[in-house]
Amino acid sequence: MSAQAEEGVFALLPDGRRELVHAWMSDDYELADLPEYFGYGRWEEDVLILTARDVMKLRIQADAESFDHEEGLIRLCLDLERFQKAHGLNLLHLIELG
Repeated sequence: MSAQAEEGVFALLPDGRRELVHAWMSDDYELADLPEYFGYGRWEEDVLILTARDVMKLRIQADAESFDHEEGLIRLCLDLERFQKAHGLNLLHLIELG
């Protein structure tokens, strides 16, 4: 796996693994932008916790504000929803690497 594929937002899964949710598209956004710009999620040390409801609201707000934010940040919101639905998780525990 390339070093670039190791950079982005990862979910910490219940079985202890981490899985890439979103690979960085640029240096113009970060995980901390989600609670800062959209108001969803809570921090527990370096881990951002989002509920399934937070993820749904993030996607809706990202669609509505897509011209107001970096493309990568909007794509992150969409990727979070896809990941949450695919894995059926009620809580996402997220970290960023890279």
